[in-house]
Amino acid sequence: MSSDNRCTAFANVGFTRGIHYWEIKLETASEPGTIFIGVSEKRGMAKLKQWSGCGFVNFRATSASGAERIYGQHFHNGDTVGVLLDCDAGRLSFFLNAIKYGEHILNDMGVAYENTSPFGFNADGCGTGGAGEGAPSLAESYRGGRYLANGIVRPKALWPVIGLRHSSDRVTISEKWISSSGYESMFLVKNVLAVDEMLSSYYGDRSSMLPKWAKREGWNDFNRWQSTRWLRSQTRGSCQTPLVSMGLDIDFDTSAVSCALACALLGLDEVFLSGEFVMIKRSAGRILEMPEEAVVLGVYQERLFYRIQSQRTEGGSLREGGGRAWCFDESEVVSEGVSRISKSKAAGIYLPRLQRFLGMPLQVVFDDGAVVRSDLEIDDFSSVLCTVAKGEIISHVLERRVNSCGVVRFRVLHGDFEGWISERIRGGNEDVIVEKISGVVAEENSVEVNVQGNEKFLLPEDSAQVWNEEFMKRTQYVEDKEAIKIEFSEEEYENALDKALINGLTCVESDAFLVHAVTAVSDVLPCGNALLASFNEIASALEHGISLISEGVVKKSTSLVATHLVAASLFKSLKPGCKVPLVKDMMARISMLRAFNRRVLYGLPFVSTKPAQEGSAILGGTHGFGTGLDRVGRQCNVNNWVDVPSLAKSLRDHRNLIFSSVKRTLFDSIIGATTTPTPLNHDEYELPREIRTVRINRLKARRAAGSSKKKFSVFSQMRHEMRSWSTSALRRSYTAKGHGGQKRAFKVKLVGEGVNDYSGPYREVFTDITNEVQEVNSDGSSLLDLLVPSPNKISDIGDRRDLYVFSSSEKGSNPFSFNEMVEKSLGKFFSSVLTQTMREREEGLFFLGKIVGTACRHSIMIDLNLPLGLVWKKIAEEKVLEADIIREVDVLGRKSKEEEIFWFLASQQRLLNFFVDGIASVLPTEIFSLFTSEEVEALFCGKRDIDIKLLEEVVEYEGYLDSDPVIIFFWEVLREFTSDQRKAFLQFVWARNRLPTKASDFEAPFKILKDNKILKKGEAEGLPSASTCFFSLTLPNYKSKDLLRTKLSYAIENVFTMEQDFITNDTEVGEGWRM
Repeated sequence: MSSDNRCTAFANVGFTRGIHYWEIKLETASEPGTIFIGVSEKRGMAKLKQWSGCGFVNFRATSASGAERIYGQHFHNGDTVGVLLDCDAGRLSFFLNAIKYGEHILNDMGVAYENTSPFGFNADGCGTGGAGEGAPSLAESYRGGRYLANGIVRPKALWPVIGLRHSSDRVTISEKWISSSGYESMFLVKNVLAVDEMLSSYYGDRSSMLPKWAKREGWNDFNRWQSTRWLRSQTRGSCQTPLVSMGLDIDFDTSAVSCALACALLGLDEVFLSGEFVMIKRSAGRILEMPEEAVVLGVYQERLFYRIQSQRTEGGSLREGGGRAWCFDESEVVSEGVSRISKSKAAGIYLPRLQRFLGMPLQVVFDDGAVVRSDLEIDDFSSVLCTVAKGEIISHVLERRVNSCGVVRFRVLHGDFEGWISERIRGGNEDVIVEKISGVVAEENSVEVNVQGNEKFLLPEDSAQVWNEEFMKRTQYVEDKEAIKIEFSEEEYENALDKALINGLTCVESDAFLVHAVTAVSDVLPCGNALLASFNEIASALEHGISLISEGVVKKSTSLVATHLVAASLFKSLKPGCKVPLVKDMMARISMLRAFNRRVLYGLPFVSTKPAQEGSAILGGTHGFGTGLDRVGRQCNVNNWVDVPSLAKSLRDHRNLIFSSVKRTLFDSIIGATTTPTPLNHDEYELPREIRTVRINRLKARRAAGSSKKKFSVFSQMRHEMRSWSTSALRRSYTAKGHGGQKRAFKVKLVGEGVNDYSGPYREVFTDITNEVQEVNSDGSSLLDLLVPSPNKISDIGDRRDLYVFSSSEKGSNPFSFNEMVEKSLGKFFSSVLTQTMREREEGLFFLGKIVGTACRHSIMIDLNLPLGLVWKKIAEEKVLEADIIREVDVLGRKSKEEEIFWFLASQQRLLNFFVDGIASVLPTEIFSLFTSEEVEALFCGKRDIDIKLLEEVVEYEGYLDSDPVIIFFWEVLREFTSDQRKAFLQFVWARNRLPTKASDFEAPFKILKDNKILKKGEAEGLPSASTCFFSLTLPNYKSKDLLRTKLSYAIENVFTMEQDFITNDTEVGEGWRM
């Protein structure tokens, strides 16, 4: 060691390319900050006497140069730290598996260092935050290491390193690791070219001109998809921001024999099959105080992987990385550390144990004897039971295991004690404690009666084969009767691709319908992703959907499967004369579209969505410099416009051929890459100082009247509080501990209300603002003069009677009434002639756009009823007819003068520009050109109607069962509520009035808790209460449905403040009510 007692240990393998993840278990740290975990180059023996490279040291990212910053979390003895080295993207990240205050923490701590690439290239977005999260650069110097053109790039290899400070410090490199060689850059380029080739084949409706590689990949995907053997999932080595790095997503083998082989290697005597639910009581050498429910995924590299489904904690671990797949080791399955909790076809079938797990008589040879401990692990939670003296023979040896620290241990019976002893002393000379005695007959209670006479299984394949033979006999291996099997030769498959086209539709329209059908069905599946939906789920939905159409049964019914109803409604929407192909042909075509979308997914990050002519004075000619074709085409002559073929144009033209989940993944990736980094606070449970507090007085806003109502509105207060903020502050996405996983850009202080902002008040202000902008005064004027009811809403006619348009006229006047034509005509081109009212309106819409964009960035669905043609189609840059726009907002608008209609649309376009500019300051609006208008609206607003079935899919009960009468009453009452009552209920329990579009988009489950308050004799049941921060409802055990409806209705209609956390002092109450 060096003079400051530091030393570094290098691993025996280094990396120059690819993506690699490994874990380090901290056994003993003499004091905080004495263990360093990271990567480094090898630069001679002198570097071993100091910490080398860069890495993680207990709440700090530290480099050998001495520079450090606050990062991650504190770790302690027994915790496990995962290291993710992405050589291709040039980033170093860390993952923490820890126990804090009895709570199991699984946390992806994000990027610690960037520009760690062994070849020195800079990943796009690094250095300024984004996907690099503001991490410091590992490059030695700015000029020589950041860009290739600024200096010589020196190739290097990075090696895993561990730095220690005291001789008593001890760590273990876990046997759990995964690694990938990554992708060649040429492969990524060829993938983009292949996407371009595929999209080009759709022009001119040349269905027979599909590239050969597309048919071949479709054929391979069809067979792999139908086999149901493979399941893809993220792992702990996957990138926190999707598509920023290829990550370590894995295809798991779900076959029964593979699961048996993996279980044999774990020393289990039973097999956990893919899809089964298990209860986990051990993790990384720790016994969990609160067991966790997980689902078995499958096998990769002969290891059994699982994904945690639910934790009985509020730490948000599943959203911070705990919901990613990881594998078991043999130390985690001992003493019922993992147990099955679901029905299984493999139950009761014995899996022979491998010889290395079997017990064998032992003799103590260590002078000080052998210590028998209560647990497999050697830590403070493992008590000493007894000591076996030297020379004694232990004949009751139950099993042999290796614990999480790599120590060989034996479970023994000695006297009245059952416990564990070690084979060797840990550290020093590794002295032997016990030795095996061969050829000795064990006693009656031992695992083996005669050591030499039993059949032994040395290889896991032998054990798995014996189990599989018995499994096939007992289950008779009958194929699932509901499974749909389609047999194709490759030639038949190619013919089916042509047969799958729907008669009456073009090739593009037919494929777009299939893409829409797969997306719609996937949205109601647990996976929520078209690329992850199973073959049988999609095929069954299509088959039953067609049968429901033929039977004439297309209506909502609790007895019908949701996917079948969705498919049936889609087939019913086809125009008359369209002939639906056979299901087997459609599945063939869908497999080809899946393979194509997988290429699109990995190609989109490298493609610009902006057409070639946009921003080009040459290609744009004299009528389009700086604007897109769709934009300029609405107001100028485009005869001189050169519409240049490009991949961006092809993507826009064929946006309907891309799964919504693929677009959403790209959107989430860009959101993550454009997030403003937020440094951590020294106290990890306190918000960083960059998360500023916004003071909102809702009591004053509700009491205001007349002209002061707008002045004291939540919208105006928020605008005043943020008057000096830069838009980068709203691009923060900080997730605080204990806040239910809610991302935030600021903290909300509700003046006069006794509530802490654990995310409920944060969501509440967004809802309050959207309600205010759509609020109408008693005289019919708009409260904020930003949005006004559409003529259809005022007259209560038309299909959509809930829409609002931008307030383009003075208060109280009709949107189509224009008295100052000249001023408005000039105002279109010269802002100097605008009135003060118009300026305030434009600035207000700009701020509203920022609020709406912030809500979308933080997954807060808002109830903003804006027209599809007038707003969302314009944002998505879809083509729309003026007649359709007018019909949507004013059925009688066709009777208006043509000039009035023209100027109405022009003013709406002008105001929309300000609204979109506000959104663009927070969100990447350019990406919306890949979405359809319906998809863009869903991104911001979620589902218009409150889907009770969707709520039921994400509910968790504590103290109740789903069969309890009060729970049955609750769901029946909720279904009987009106749309407004359902929105009020959602506002009551979650501080928002729109639901996400699918179950997989929920950040937290909806919890219904039993109210255990003991009632006095004659005391009536109280009202239900809610915690908006944690999306929970505390429900008394009402005896009747009518009583539940009365109490719940009263609660949701009469609660206007949040006062659950603390008693507000008199001064603050006075401020809240003072005008």
